Amino acid sequence: MADRGNQTTPFTARLTDFDDALIKRGICSREQCLLAKGMSEDQVLDTLVKEEVEIQTLDALATATRALRVDGGSDRGGRGRGKGGGKGRVGRGGRGKGDRNQRIQVVNDRAGLIAAAQLRRDEKRDVKVHAAGCSCGPARRAREAAGAGLLAEVGRGIWVRAGEAEGDDRVAAERRMAAALLPHDSTDGVRLKVKCSICLLKHEPNGCVALVGAADDLDPFVARFYANRARADRTHEDAADAVATVPFSILRRAFTATEPSELDRALDQLASCLARVGLSAARDAPPRAQHHLTSFLRKERAVVKDDELLFLICYDDDSHWTLDLPGGKRHLAETAWAAARREITEEALVEIAATAKPRATVALGDKDMRCFVVDAAAATV
Repeated sequence: MADRGNQTTPFTARLTDFDDALIKRGICSREQCLLAKGMSEDQVLDTLVKEEVEIQTLDALATATRALRVDGGSDRGGRGRGKGGGKGRVGRGGRGKGDRNQRIQVVNDRAGLIAAAQLRRDEKRDVKVHAAGCSCGPARRAREAAGAGLLAEVGRGIWVRAGEAEGDDRVAAERRMAAALLPHDSTDGVRLKVKCSICLLKHEPNGCVALVGAADDLDPFVARFYANRARADRTHEDAADAVATVPFSILRRAFTATEPSELDRALDQLASCLARVGLSAARDAPPRAQHHLTSFLRKERAVVKDDELLFLICYDDDSHWTLDLPGGKRHLAETAWAAARREITEEALVEIAATAKPRATVALGDKDMRCFVVDAAAATV
């Protein structure tokens, strides 16, 4: 979940001046403050979603106002930017209410998608794949024209429906969609970023890894990261800036404690741990945790012992270090475990043995992320 520390829009839940100071200093996020107030995770999620809707609505109105001033309200389709017209909210491809009258165009493969969307070489486009029979509003409309099965949403009323064979299960259907969107012999130069919609992740979620153990077990993974980071043929565009191993107890207190003195002690201990692995503590703000890590720290304390170390990826954001667990979005037809193993290879430049069996699995977020707790001693390749 995104950190709301720098958000200036008024919030719907009341926080004290002390809470606001913690958020502004980057010591904790708004989400953590709300949890400390006694709100449940569901209540916090509802609060943050309402705030996000309010923020997006205000941004959309401001953008629409600027567009009207520039265009004089000419042929942009009313207050929306899409071809649908009407008073839809501003968005990519005009996905506001005006899109309800937009013509649905269904294509069968990558070539049809590129032609329909008029994409050029080196152009990027996000494509979101919806599960068969999902209840998502846009997909429900498209099914009237496309029929059942997996549908890939391109925007501007364009959808991809890959042909399905009789007896195809979900995994087979996802493989067929992947082959249609991302063929190995493609030479068109268009960059499609294919994502699984929430409705598809309910069947198989994304994956991340909590690699745990003693220092002797984790040190080889740290050494392997820095060795591969120095080699152009071994690194990856998603690779982290650094890695670190930190005791679970320190992380839990640094990102979940609510008592100021305990929080300060934990943050000092965390800074010392990072400094020991060469990550400078000379930053304007303390380290911050990304959503995989914060969700894991709150979720299952019994899974990891307090004295065990946790392997973290670290990003240098100039004013502070950002810490997280390796992990990310799964590919079509990929399992959560396969996605977690691929992501730790891309982000931490290390491999987990294919024979390694997770100690436990933990559902994070709204169950769209599965965290695999893996013993480092049994994971070495």
